[in-house]
Amino acid sequence: MSERDQLSTDKTVLEERQTELVKAKQKVEQEIDEKEEALTTISEEKEKVTALAQEKEAQVKQLSREALEQQAAVDAARAQLAEAELSKERSQNMRNMAIGGAAFLLLISLLTYGRYRSSRRSKKTLEEKNKIIEQERENSENLLLNILPKSIADELKQFGKAI
Repeated sequence: MSERDQLSTDKTVLEERQTELVKAKQKVEQEIDEKEEALTTISEEKEKVTALAQEKEAQVKQLSREALEQQAAVDAARAQLAEAELSKERSQNMRNMAIGGAAFLLLISLLTYGRYRSSRRSKKTLEEKNKIIEQERENSENLLLNILPKSIADELKQFGKAI
């Protein structure tokens, strides 16, 4: 191969390389343009957000005192409401405890009264049975006196046997 052919080949390679570099440069420039557009968009959005934030801050400063006063009034009202609810709950608890105590006392009273009546009934029944026993003892003594002389009957009652 001659030097001319070599130069021609080198020239072709260099031209191809130059074309590739030009394409790469265009691609990089396009990417840079896109990124610059994105930066511009972001900067515009940042300016909008900053302006909006400043506007909101001004509104907050204007309303903050009024809002704080209103919030304090709301908090005071809530505290009073909570206190009233607590007082109501306490009174309900006291009422429930009083009702429970009264029910307990009523139950104890009923049980005591039932026990008292049962005791009276038992006592009355016992007295009736004692009267019956006493009558039967008198009947048996009368029978014994009808059958035996009084001295033997007394000895039999006293010792359990007659001599």
